[in-house]
Amino acid sequence: MDTSMLVIVNQAALVNKFAFRLILLVVPGCDMAGVVVAKGAGVTKFDLGDAVYGNIQDFNAPGKLKQLRTLAEFIAVEETLVAMKPQNLSFEEAASLLLAVETAIEGFVTAGFKEGHSFYCSSSAKVEFVKKLGADKVIDYTNTKYEEIEEKFDFLYDTIGDCKNSFVVAKDEAPIIDITWPPSHPRAVYSSLTVSGENLEMLRPYLENGKSILN
Repeated sequence: MDTSMLVIVNQAALVNKFAFRLILLVVPGCDMAGVVVAKGAGVTKFDLGDAVYGNIQDFNAPGKLKQLRTLAEFIAVEETLVAMKPQNLSFEEAASLLLAVETAIEGFVTAGFKEGHSFYCSSSAKVEFVKKLGADKVIDYTNTKYEEIEEKFDFLYDTIGDCKNSFVVAKDEAPIIDITWPPSHPRAVYSSLTVSGENLEMLRPYLENGKSILN
C-alpha cells in the first residue's frame, strides 16, 4: 500500500449518474463515507477509527484516471481526497452530499464569486427547498421564461446545459458557468469537478452548524 493511502471500511456509498454509466466497465461508485481501519506510514491527517467521507474520483489527477470502486466493503484512497465526516450527519447523509456540493464549489470558484454578487442557477424547480436554504429570490424556470426576468445577475450557473437560452439573465460581462459539455453558449466556461478533502474540511463547520455556505 502507498504510504499516503488510507483503507476505509465502507459504511455508505452512492451511485451517481456518471458512475452508473460505467457500471459494466468497473466496480461503480465515486462517493463514500466510512471508518479508517488502516493507513500508510505517510498519512498524517487521520487516525484509525476516524469517520471520514469523500469523492475518490479524481478527474484532475496526473496520468491514468483514478478508478471508481466505492461499492465495495473496503476502499483504498489518498488522504487528500477525504475529510472528517461532519458529526451531525449520518454516513448515508454524508455520502449523498459529495458530488453535488463539490460541483457547486467548483462553479463558484471558476466564476470568481465574491460577497455581494448575485447569481442565477438554472436547475430543478425545488423552489420552497431553495428558499429554506436562504436564497433571496427563487425563480422557477419551468414556469417563468428567461426573457421575463428583469433582473440581471453577476454570475450565471447552468447545470442543465441551457445557457444558450439562459444567458439573457446575466449581466453583459458576467461569467457564465456550464457543467455540461460542450457548453451551449460561446461565452460559457466549462466547469469540471475537482475533488478535494481540503474543500470538504472547509465546509464542515457550516454543515455542523446548519448554516448556509453562502452566508
